[in-house]
Amino acid sequence: IADNDSMPEFEVKVLLNVLTEEGPSLGSDKQQLLFSKVEEDYADITNRAKRYRKIMESPWFNALQIKYAYAVTSHKSQGGQWPVVFLEAPYLREPEPGIEDLRWLYTGFTRASKKLYLVNFPEQYLND
Repeated sequence: IADNDSMPEFEVKVLLNVLTEEGPSLGSDKQQLLFSKVEEDYADITNRAKRYRKIMESPWFNALQIKYAYAVTSHKSQGGQWPVVFLEAPYLREPEPGIEDLRWLYTGFTRASKKLYLVNFPEQYLND
C-alpha cells in the first residue's frame, strides 16, 4: 500500500471475470459455483463444519471482486459534474498554493454535486 507505510505488504487473489459482470460482484449463481469449485479442494475433509470453515478461509473464495474504475483529471473535468468526486491533493512546488493551484482546486471542488472526498490533503488545508 503506497500511501500507508505502517501497513505491511500483502498478496491477494483477484477474480478478473468480475470485471465484466453486470453487477458490482458475482451473481448468486456464480458465487455458488465458486463455492462448489473451492469445496472440491477440501473434499477430503468429511466434517461439514470444518470443510465450510476451510472454504471460508480460502484465498480463492475470498478473492477480491474488482470492477473497472472511472477517473478524469481535474482539467478534463471542466464542464462536467458527478455526484461523488475523489480529489487527490496536488503536488505543490511552493509552500503556499499559487493562483493556478487555487484555480485547479476550485475546478476540482465544484465538480461534485453531492459529496467531495479530499484524498491526502495536508492538515493545514482542512478546517474542523
